[in-house]
Amino acid sequence: MYIAARYLAMLIVLLVPASAFAQASITGVVRDSSGGVIPGVTVEAASPALIEKVRSAVTDDGGLYRIVDLRPGTYTLTFTLPGFTTVQREGLELAGTVTVTIPAVLRVGAVQETITVTGATPVVDVQSVRTQTTLNADVIAALPATRAYGSLLNAIPGLTVDNNGLAVTPTMTFFSSHGGPSNEGKVQVNGMTVGAASGGGGVGTLVYDTNNAEETSVVVAGGLGESETGGPVMNFVPRSGGNLFSGQSFFNTAGEWSSGNNLDDFLRSIGIPEPAGIINSYDASVALGGPILRDKLWFFGSYRKLTTAQRVEGIFGNANAFDASRWDYLRDDGLSVRDVQGRTMYQGRATAQLTPKNRVTFSQENQYRCQGSSEFVGGEGCRSRGDDWTAMGSTTLSPEASDRYFDFPYYLMQGTWTATATNRLLLEAAFSRLSYSGGAGTGSPDGAFDLIQVVEQQAIDGHPADFGYRGINTVGDSYQNIKNWRASASYVTGAHNVKAGYQGGYQGANGGTLTGVHQMIYRFSNRVPNQFTFRLPDFRTANRTMTTALYIQDTWTRGRLTVQGALRYDRAWSWAPAEGNGTTETSRFNAAPISFEQTPSVDAYNDISPRGGAAYDLFGNGKTAIKFNFGRYLAPATNDAPYTQNNPASRIVVSANRSWQDGNRNYVVDCDILNPAEQVTPGGDTCGALTGNALNFGKAGANLTQVNPEILRGWGTRRYDWQWGVDVQQELVPRVSLDVNYNRRWFGNFTVTDNQAVNPTDYEPWTILAPVDSRLPGGGGYPITTYTQTAAAAARAAQNYVTFESDFGDARTNYWHGVDLTVRARLGSGLTLQGGTSTGRSITDTCATVVNIDSPDPRGCHNEEPFQTTLRGLVSYTVPKIDVLISSTVRSQPEVQITGAGSTYNVPNTVVRSLLGRLPPGGLATGNTTIQLTDNGDNRMYVENRRTQIDMRFAKILRFGRTRTDIGVDLYNLLNTNYALGYESNYSYTQPNGGTWLNPNSILPPRFARLNFTINY
Repeated sequence: MYIAARYLAMLIVLLVPASAFAQASITGVVRDSSGGVIPGVTVEAASPALIEKVRSAVTDDGGLYRIVDLRPGTYTLTFTLPGFTTVQREGLELAGTVTVTIPAVLRVGAVQETITVTGATPVVDVQSVRTQTTLNADVIAALPATRAYGSLLNAIPGLTVDNNGLAVTPTMTFFSSHGGPSNEGKVQVNGMTVGAASGGGGVGTLVYDTNNAEETSVVVAGGLGESETGGPVMNFVPRSGGNLFSGQSFFNTAGEWSSGNNLDDFLRSIGIPEPAGIINSYDASVALGGPILRDKLWFFGSYRKLTTAQRVEGIFGNANAFDASRWDYLRDDGLSVRDVQGRTMYQGRATAQLTPKNRVTFSQENQYRCQGSSEFVGGEGCRSRGDDWTAMGSTTLSPEASDRYFDFPYYLMQGTWTATATNRLLLEAAFSRLSYSGGAGTGSPDGAFDLIQVVEQQAIDGHPADFGYRGINTVGDSYQNIKNWRASASYVTGAHNVKAGYQGGYQGANGGTLTGVHQMIYRFSNRVPNQFTFRLPDFRTANRTMTTALYIQDTWTRGRLTVQGALRYDRAWSWAPAEGNGTTETSRFNAAPISFEQTPSVDAYNDISPRGGAAYDLFGNGKTAIKFNFGRYLAPATNDAPYTQNNPASRIVVSANRSWQDGNRNYVVDCDILNPAEQVTPGGDTCGALTGNALNFGKAGANLTQVNPEILRGWGTRRYDWQWGVDVQQELVPRVSLDVNYNRRWFGNFTVTDNQAVNPTDYEPWTILAPVDSRLPGGGGYPITTYTQTAAAAARAAQNYVTFESDFGDARTNYWHGVDLTVRARLGSGLTLQGGTSTGRSITDTCATVVNIDSPDPRGCHNEEPFQTTLRGLVSYTVPKIDVLISSTVRSQPEVQITGAGSTYNVPNTVVRSLLGRLPPGGLATGNTTIQLTDNGDNRMYVENRRTQIDMRFAKILRFGRTRTDIGVDLYNLLNTNYALGYESNYSYTQPNGGTWLNPNSILPPRFARLNFTINY
């Protein structure tokens, strides 16, 4: 049934026009010399960016015209009417989804008379309520970026960007805005989302082709009917060739020879002997586009290859690696660890004007990823390790235990169709498919799959705390298949722009967790075993999610006021197929394979979401606009919770932890692992009792987590957020604008998991004092109360039940509010500037419910962040006469919060026993219990000062006819700052001053120079 529906939807999209990916519009009123409006004027927009050359409209009874769906480029606008002079407006620069207002005055005159008008393109959009930033191809090429979308995001005001945005090579980067989830941002190509099938679905590990984009736009707020979610959307409009042959060749390089050193005495003292600088790097590409048939068929193709090797700070090989007789880590300073990533990319695109009114495009892109290396010199795989280095390993895993190996292809295919049925009716269609295998790390082909991994809790032997070594625990085996399609029809008059559209999507995700031979992992504390984890073999999950949406929207202009409104219907559903869920393997932990029947998950969500807004040209001169927008938006429908929650393969317990004392020190668990009772073996091993959800290990039926079916269906059940904003946009001087807006966003429809086998009375409190430490809130020494299950409660198998949060009290309060300020300038002197700040905070309060769900612990239930300000910006300037390009990007971010997960405190169980009066359930006297020293309440903690980074580019421009050559140098981290990107999270109970807690384990790479050579022809 689901397969038939999917292919039926695909067939429909090929026959029905699709929604336009948002592009620019031109509008305005045509008047005569007396001020009266003139209907019937033909208005033509001409540009080389259009394969059909010209797009036209006719003014309505109010003298108003509107031309939509204009690609980025420079346009000439021509106004004609018999008996009046012809007026031309030249040099209009269009970008993004901006609506440019261009009025015209026609006077009575000879037909052959033409008046040419020049002037700056308006910088204030007095009609659209959308908040967006646009970068054209020239700006993108001028910036000191890694030719990666993360570098561009870091220069866009109003966004929150993760640390990967600072990466020195193209890397998957999550981004968000206005308090949304960190992974809510979406990346689109040609207006279609190109991301993973899970993890929020907004971005993926595909390297997006920033260098061959005609323009890039980022919408932060104010989306209408086309928008499913309320987070930011980054859209790339790719180049498509033209009537002239043109292309670009590019090469850049950097290495140890161009890198500085930003280590100080403190960083050296904590065991970081070398900075995380580039060891070697290159990025080379060639692109060419042009006509196959002039005005009929264009082509564009590109090839790109890149590789970057970068040090991993303070991590080295293990001299005891692959020695089955050794259970300790011995740091090998002769084997350094580096992160090596490479891609090879091919792309082809064709654009055809089939008839004067019908245009189609088709593109295919293949990427081949190689990250990591073999474990041995000359080993198998896409890259062999060196004599003194390996590309496996991280700040948490030794090379032989690392799963960070990737060797697989990506395939991206897209097609679009546009039909200008009349000068008022526009039809469009589009389809996109992204597929790839191996999204999760697979481990090197010659990795240590036959040895048990050890995780050492203490920072000893030259490695960080909570560090894995000796063998591979698990690796991934995945396949993702993402399809999107859409359809719309736009009817445009002078006063109205009405659009009705349809969107659909299919996301398939097959995931596998492949285990090592032993299906176990050991945990040590100071080289002594205290816990082991056991798991089912080679366990797989498969999920499918589909969406469909219908919307209608209108933009209506009357005088100075433009009103926008939209209504959107969304339906989303998901299921778990029979194939690909469970395990076909048997082992000592499962006597028989585990399989499941096809299971519906979300069945189905239905939502109607209103959006709207208004923009008012305050003085009627196009220089001051006051705007208001509001809307209801939905959380993404991807293969994440809740769309996967009813999959039985996701509800079964596939791994369990168990306390362990290896009394005979043979490093073998001599207990009966599946016997849940506490055991003492004749050989001296002691295994703690299994408790809670671990008692459900490997069991189906009633032991599976249960899901309230009402959270998986219905109208208005899907997670949502409401937004509203007020915006004032002002032209300061020609080509310079200031944008100030206040935004508020709140979220709803949360779910929780309740263990119905226990209730708040089944917990006992005990209190411990935090260590006295000046780095802790208030200098430390404050009481921390922890709630632990009674022995009787812990002996009951968990009965987890997922349901509405509101079942336990008033739903949480969760909102963000703040102010964004942005300055934009594009001066004719060659100066482009864009920068701004975003100041805001989130408030979340779950105190009404959290004390009623399992534990009565209220700690951190009221999370009120301080107001924090982020600054981001870019500037580009070409010095006249000497043709020297100078550009820069800047980002200044607030201090970092150390959350509870960043301040773990492993308290010996003997101490817990003295405070609680007994050992914690399932614990042994030789083990420990983890508590968190900080929280989101009274014990909130921040470190570092502001984190500021400036990058710059200097390039000499050489021009020969139609050829332009840029020879330049990028300076990354101009100020050579060394702020931390990550910290040691374990506060040692036994070592002085918490041991290595809060020591940086990753720092910003030092200043380095990257040479660039670009030839445009």
